Amino acid sequence: MDGQDNICNAWAALKLVRMAIEQTCPAGVLPSEEAVLLLWSRADS
Repeated sequence: MDGQDNICNAWAALKLVRMAIEQTCPAGVLPSEEAVLLLWSRADS
């Protein structure tokens, strides 16, 4: 496995976790994927 495979596997795992949380918790518990990406992209710079 190379680095790109690891990244794809990590995103797939995060999507599964998000799906499980969205199915069991009330609506609005998680921020949108876009909001998370915006937050963390600012943290890197």
